[in-house]
Amino acid sequence: MAKPRSAVFAGISNLIAPPLGHIYLGMPKRGFVILISGILIIAALGWMGAAETLWGFYIAQGVYLLVIVLLIIDGVIQSRRHKDYELKKYNRWYVYVGLFVVLIVSLNILMTFRSYVFGFDNHRNVSSNMAPTLKPGELIATDTRGYLIGFNHKRGQIITFRYPKDPSITYVKRIVGLPGERVEIKGAITYIDGVPISEPYISNEVTKEPYSVDMKEVIVPPDSLFVLGDNRDNSNDSRFWGFLQLSNVKGIVTAIWYSPETDRISSGINDNVE
Repeated sequence: MAKPRSAVFAGISNLIAPPLGHIYLGMPKRGFVILISGILIIAALGWMGAAETLWGFYIAQGVYLLVIVLLIIDGVIQSRRHKDYELKKYNRWYVYVGLFVVLIVSLNILMTFRSYVFGFDNHRNVSSNMAPTLKPGELIATDTRGYLIGFNHKRGQIITFRYPKDPSITYVKRIVGLPGERVEIKGAITYIDGVPISEPYISNEVTKEPYSVDMKEVIVPPDSLFVLGDNRDNSNDSRFWGFLQLSNVKGIVTAIWYSPETDRISSGINDNVE
């Protein structure tokens, strides 16, 4: 039985659950080729270091949007070319519903593990514990390639990690102490192995609480880091829950890619790395 294809249904289906629109058009291979090609391009860009620069991150993000737009446009064009489309066995509403569920679940799984697949990620900063470096509501890019190739941790790096007390929560802090180092705070100044370090990212205004002024010396274990928030008076960090195991690190923050204050958008987020 011949039945024309709806351009509206094809376009909306590709928007919500790509490439469902192309399956509806009887062109599943074409749809999957476009979608998978886009995913592979994003992954290639990510593992080549897209997150290291602001524009690289924008390009990688933009490729996904471009793929969805291409699927929608191609779906609409192809639907108009199928005026006398012969229905196939899978052109049934219940098949579409089942495929919709499968595609949505698959895409959600891909997004859940995007750090491993694409080599970069992005997060919304939700607290003021890294102020003034990061403000609430800002979106940050992270380089996650270290999952496979190993992170090159340096003092001063801002990182994302799984909160040790609840791994489902992602925290953002700055590395202060590296494995094997002695960390101490005296008079609101941080000492590493007995030598004071420069921390231009904090101010006297956020080092008034006793726990920000003084902390007895601790030795960072070989497999761990000592992390602090830039807003020392308002940060739940290594001073309270201990050392961060290297295995909990998720990524290195590389840029603020969106901020309500446009002048804060920058890739120089780790300029204070030693």
